[in-house]
Amino acid sequence: SAAMPETKHDLPTPALVLDLDRFEANVAKLADHARAAGVGVRPHAKTHKCPEIARRQLAAGALGVSVATVPEAEAMAAAGITGLLLTSPIVEPTKIARAVKIVADGGSLMLAVGHVREVELLAEACASSGVTMDLLIDVDVGDHRTGVAPGEAALDLAREIAKRKPLRLRGVQAYSGSASHTVGFAEREARSREQMGRAVETQRLLEKNGFDAAILSGGSTGTYNIDSAIDGVTELQCGSYVVMDVDYRRIG
Repeated sequence: SAAMPETKHDLPTPALVLDLDRFEANVAKLADHARAAGVGVRPHAKTHKCPEIARRQLAAGALGVSVATVPEAEAMAAAGITGLLLTSPIVEPTKIARAVKIVADGGSLMLAVGHVREVELLAEACASSGVTMDLLIDVDVGDHRTGVAPGEAALDLAREIAKRKPLRLRGVQAYSGSASHTVGFAEREARSREQMGRAVETQRLLEKNGFDAAILSGGSTGTYNIDSAIDGVTELQCGSYVVMDVDYRRIG
């Protein structure tokens, strides 16, 4: 077998290299910050897609990890990672069946939903598999990528979820990518507070109407120290922080 490279100069390129000291410092920094702020962390694994990194994040106190796709969820579940949250919508029956199978096989997975069709398909798949699926309502707070509008539209979706026994509402998800990449701290803070405020108002509206909305999951690396101070936000989904990203240096 080939000899192990002794230094980075011996590695065949291109090679993906992780600076372990910096990685461990980053994991500890967010964990310590969140603990001090009294919020949970469910870091987004779309950045690293690596169960070993997810294990280190869990060991530092993370609630679980967020994932962007069903295959990412399957890979993390197969590696024994718990507290999974699929943050992207799925409406294709095959993917829905695969997500339901993760739970049926004993995995720990929550889904974010933003449309009644997804709710209908999920309820059917869960009923036929005999499982209960935990859901967050994905609220569009300004990016216009996925999710339901804040306020009454989200409340209507909560009512649709409540009609279906295999589904269990747990709260709200909101992501503001535009706020995360806003240059300058003051501008970034103003934008994130305005946009995440819509999610907080929606969460309160759901609770006022008798729904379980204890979770408000969102935020990102660019706003970790902003969103953690917003009353109502319960967990951060920061992902890039673990290996970092030069854009976050650009925005200060």
